[in-house]
Amino acid sequence: MTKYRIYYRKDPSFRVDKTLTKSKVNSSSFTTITTVDLAGKVSHALDRIFASFQGETMTTLVLRKIRNKGGLHTSMSVGDCIENVETGAIYQCANTGWARVPNKR
Repeated sequence: MTKYRIYYRKDPSFRVDKTLTKSKVNSSSFTTITTVDLAGKVSHALDRIFASFQGETMTTLVLRKIRNKGGLHTSMSVGDCIENVETGAIYQCANTGWARVPNKR
């Protein structure tokens, strides 16, 4: 099992941020919503997390976590991020698929 941390933008733009770095994700610009444990390939895990963080399909527990953390939107959207806690890799939700966030630019 791999642990993933879910981050929602505090001020969602619903766009890919091409200047995003890991330090920005770990700053006050994002809210850490929760962590989940999933097995399998990273690409499949990201897609499964995305699907389970959609307002139409999410559990009331997840919805409560988002609201309690001050999330301004319920569904995971373009610009939100997922971190593979074990490797430190962060992926930004893109218009299609995922974009890996560089350490720095």
